[in-house]
Amino acid sequence: MLCAAATTAHIRGDHDDVLTQSAAAIETATHEDRRDHLALATALHGNARVRAGAYEDGLDELRRAIALQTATGAIAARPFVRGLLAGALAHAGETNLALNALDAALDPAGDRWYGPELHRLRAELLLAVGDLPAAHRSAGRALSIARRMHAGGWERHAAATLARLGGATAVA
Repeated sequence: MLCAAATTAHIRGDHDDVLTQSAAAIETATHEDRRDHLALATALHGNARVRAGAYEDGLDELRRAIALQTATGAIAARPFVRGLLAGALAHAGETNLALNALDAALDPAGDRWYGPELHRLRAELLLAVGDLPAAHRSAGRALSIARRMHAGGWERHAAATLARLGGATAVA
C-alpha cells in the first residue's frame, strides 16, 4: 500500500501532506518498478500541486498518471484517479472539463468506494453551471450510495452538499 498515506491525506484535505506522502510513494514505486502505484501516486501528487496553485504542472502530472494507469491496465483505482482529475480541473476553474472528467470516472453501478464523493463533486459542479435540479439528483445519489455502503464520512459530505443546495437557487 504505497499510496495509502497519500490517499488518506487527500481524503482529509491535507494537501501539504499529500505532496509529501505522494512524493515518497513516487520514489518507492519508481525504484520497485510498480507502475500501477506510480500512476496513483503521480495522480495524487498532481492533484495536490493544483491545489497549491501549480495548475498547469499539476494537470500535466494528472494526465500523465492517467496515461500510465491506462497503459498498465489497472482498473481498481480508475474512478478515483479520474475523480482527482475532475477535482483538480474544478479547482482550476475548468468546470465543464471537470464535468466531462467526472462522466468518465463514474461507475455505472455507482458502488465503488469513491462513488459517493464523485457524485457529490458532480453536484457541486452542476450547481456552478446553474443546473440546480441535476445538482440535487447527484447529491441525493451520493447520499444514497454512501448510506448503502455504510460510509459515514461520505454520507456526511453528501448531506452537507444537499444542505447547501437547499438554499441555492438556479442560475438564469
